[in-house]
Amino acid sequence: CASFRPPCPIYSCSICGHVTLPGGPFMFVRRVATGLLSRSLCSPSVRFQHTRHPSRMILKDVVSTLKDMAPLHLAEKWDNVGLLVEPSDSATREVKKVFLTNDLTEAVLDEAIAAHSDLILSYHPPIFAPIKSLTNSSAKQRIIVKAIENRVAIYSPHTAFDSVEEGVNDWIIQGLSGPSKATIKPLQPHTPALSATHKVTVFVPEDAADKVRDAMAAAGAGIIGNYTLCSFSSAGTGTFKGNDKSNPVVGSKGVLERAPEVRMEMVCPSSKLAEVSSAIHRTHPYETPAWEVHALAGVPSSSVGQGRIAKFEDKITLAELVNRVKSLFQLDRVRVAVPDKYLLDGRPQLDQFNVGSVASCAGAGSTVLQGVSADVYVTGEMRHHEVLEATASGHAVVLCDHSNTERGFLRVFKTRLEGRTEGALQVEVSKCDQDPLMII
Repeated sequence: CASFRPPCPIYSCSICGHVTLPGGPFMFVRRVATGLLSRSLCSPSVRFQHTRHPSRMILKDVVSTLKDMAPLHLAEKWDNVGLLVEPSDSATREVKKVFLTNDLTEAVLDEAIAAHSDLILSYHPPIFAPIKSLTNSSAKQRIIVKAIENRVAIYSPHTAFDSVEEGVNDWIIQGLSGPSKATIKPLQPHTPALSATHKVTVFVPEDAADKVRDAMAAAGAGIIGNYTLCSFSSAGTGTFKGNDKSNPVVGSKGVLERAPEVRMEMVCPSSKLAEVSSAIHRTHPYETPAWEVHALAGVPSSSVGQGRIAKFEDKITLAELVNRVKSLFQLDRVRVAVPDKYLLDGRPQLDQFNVGSVASCAGAGSTVLQGVSADVYVTGEMRHHEVLEATASGHAVVLCDHSNTERGFLRVFKTRLEGRTEGALQVEVSKCDQDPLMII
């Protein structure tokens, strides 16, 4: 703020409306408008950040925030993510409490209802396989029915949580890296879907270029972001020689002709290729237009995607890595497999196995980890023969059980969601949600 008017012992900012009571540099500051208070009556170096008052949020506001935090396009194609259950009064009903769980069981649902929750964020989608009826015949169906009866919405981010930057997989790999300096990247980088999947290139006489471009654009080509009629043209010389059956617009049949032409390129979604083809043939002056279509590929991300791999500057022992795993996931015991040469009387010699790289994936990560060049694989679960194959190839494997590799992130997300909504939501993490498998 640039100026103050001190009309009385209560000082106020003439621009943003901040007020302060006397006594000390600032005894009390109240937000009136958005901005930064950067000048103090007693110290020009004092800076204050406005904080919002809790505001009323309805379901669509909360869902929009969740999508911003973990965009659903990052989820795997096979997944079922987003808003799965929506009460009929969601357009007007305020969401005050969000309840976080890794798995939505009947016990967790009862806990959420008892806590007066308006929205349950279940990491794993409770609706995955198609449901043909809603009866009391299965736990999954009873959960959905009871949630609807109690007007509780259900949202699932699942693999969008895994893929997003600073999501589940980043939380895991950062915990495994600990104080070690490491280079981290996704194992399966996310490749964004393209709105324009192809590029159409047409060769057209200079005086007909605008007409053809306009027709292609009207058919759906040449859209990039907020812009239409996007194209690139370069001048050149076209050659052609018509046979006896030809009817050339330029020159004569049987004669090699050279004509000034424009190479014009426009992007186009696959759904519009047929219409663009018709537009070219309808407006191009040549008897047989020369044109071609090229498929475009998205550029993989360097920061989002499934799984993570960390390469350490300085190696650590497998014993140290296992301790980091236990600390991160708050486990007393984990399952470890090592190559035969690191076994002594059937016991793994963790101090003898040096780790320069570790690959991790939340949940069941075998398909993501398979064939990855890393000293150690860390995930929730792998099949027996997948573990044998990994150790035979020189890798160590650390298994923690499926949801143990995911659940701890909810505590992190709770803090983030509270901060993002600036106090508008109460966020609670389930106390009875736990992995169904226990080591006794």
